[in-house]
This record gives sequence, C-alpha cells and structure tokens, in this order.
Amino acid sequence: MDITKLKYFSVVAETGSVRKAAELMQRSPPALSRAIKQLEEELGMELFVPSGRGIVITDQGRLLLQRAGRLLSEYESFVSESRRADAASDLLRIGTFELFSTHVMGWAIEHYLAQRPVLLREVIPAELEGALLNREIDIGITSIPVPNEALDFLKVATQELAIYGKASRFSATAFADLPFCVPISPVSGAALPVQGLDGWPSNGPRRHVRFQFHMLETALNVAARGQGVLFCPPFVVQRYNDLVRDRFQLERLPYPKGMKPVKIGISLVKRRSTLLTRDVKLLRQAIRQCCGVVPGR
Repeated sequence: MDITKLKYFSVVAETGSVRKAAELMQRSPPALSRAIKQLEEELGMELFVPSGRGIVITDQGRLLLQRAGRLLSEYESFVSESRRADAASDLLRIGTFELFSTHVMGWAIEHYLAQRPVLLREVIPAELEGALLNREIDIGITSIPVPNEALDFLKVATQELAIYGKASRFSATAFADLPFCVPISPVSGAALPVQGLDGWPSNGPRRHVRFQFHMLETALNVAARGQGVLFCPPFVVQRYNDLVRDRFQLERLPYPKGMKPVKIGISLVKRRSTLLTRDVKLLRQAIRQCCGVVPGR
C-alpha cells in the first residue's frame, strides 16, 4: 500500500471533498480521484459513495480512516527521527579543555574542518573520558589522560611546556617572585603527576600563584599586559601571538635553575568501538601541524 495514497484518502475523508483536498495538497482533483480509486481496488472495498454533488465516507472507509491516522502518525514520527539521526551523525562532537579549545580549535577548524559541522564541548580530564563513554562526544583531545579500559588514547604529538610572559617586565625577576596565572579546575585520576590543568609537575619547584582563572583566555590577557606569567605549551602562545599586536606578544622565560624540562604528550581519545574515521585522521593531522610536527615523524 502506497503511503501517499493513504494520505490522499485521509485528507479527502477529513475535508469531505476531493476538490478541497486537492487545493490543500496542491494536487489536481483528477489525480486525487485516481489515487482513491486505485486504493479502493487494492483494498477491495468502497471508501466513498456519491451524495448529491459531493461524497460521503462509507463505514469501511471510516474504519480505515481510524487506522490510517495511527499509521500516518507513526510514519511521520519515523521520518522525523530518521532526519534528526542523519543530522546528528553528520555532526562532529569534540570534547576538550581550554588548552586546546582556546585558539587551537579555531586554527584546526580553519585549516582542516572548515566544511564540517562541529560541536565543541568544554570538559576537563575525567569528565572528558566520561563524556566519551556516555556517547556525549565522538572524540576527545587531552594532554592529561585518565585511563579507562574502554578507551583508546592515540598519541599524536609531544610538546615541551614553558613559562611565558613579558620579557621586558620579568627578565630580571627571580622565579620565586613570578606571579603565576593558573587554572582553577582541579585534575583527578590523571595518569601523570601534575598539579593542575596547566601541567605543572607535582615534584616541581614551588611557584608563587597570584592569579587563578577559569578561562585560559583571561590568563593570556593578564600575561600580555605584563601582570603575570603562565605555564603552557608553545602552540598555545604561537596561536595567541598570531592574533595580537606586537605589544601584546608573549615570550618564553627561562626555567628556574635546576628544573628539568617538562614534556607533555597530546592524545586523541576515542572509544575502542569507534573506527579510525576520516574525521579522527583529519583532527590528528591538524594537531600535529599546529604543534609543528614535521610530516613523516
């Protein structure tokens, strides 16, 4: 049975007129009449009978109308849900925190994902892994992995963290007096011995924390005005410096004496059940280029 013929029948039955139904459905009256006749032949029953200059629905037709209403409602619901599912499947849902979402994701979208609909969710480590397991996101980006047997961590780059600020302001300042800007959000369950989201090592020298911020953008702004310093990967500052005037450019400051270089691995996180899709490969390539990784290495 053709669902379209069933729709035609329902509209004719509700309006009580082939002409009115044709106007509503933007079809010709003869086309609707033919569709109703074909439906009657398929079902082996008479659905309408002439009445004066119009038509009247038969008892059998009225029973069909009740069933058709339920069937058409289910069909429309199915079509609507299928369209939403298709739209959702085309949406690339990425989860990460500000180390990557501030400036880096904008760069990655510009150079690699400009034609893709993207949903970017801000989630800290542990929450990121949870969002993947709950299927709230499709892929995660992290430098502070929280292991889970149901997830794969695909290492894509390595960066050496550094202290950044205005050299003109802090070149002669002792390390103990540097006013650090640090993230408020804590880290729990991480596989790495770090104090917070900026990756400062737990066994590193004690630093003077003057500012605590939720947003990396605020820390960058404060540092650019010569009021503080921050600890982060070079790619964050490179992308930031690309967008600001020379007087707001940040520069690398020296490590404190005796402190060993701190390196972080940058990983894509996916569910083990998720295939290595084109989107994952594009995102991996974007991060590697953003971090200055030479192709083939």
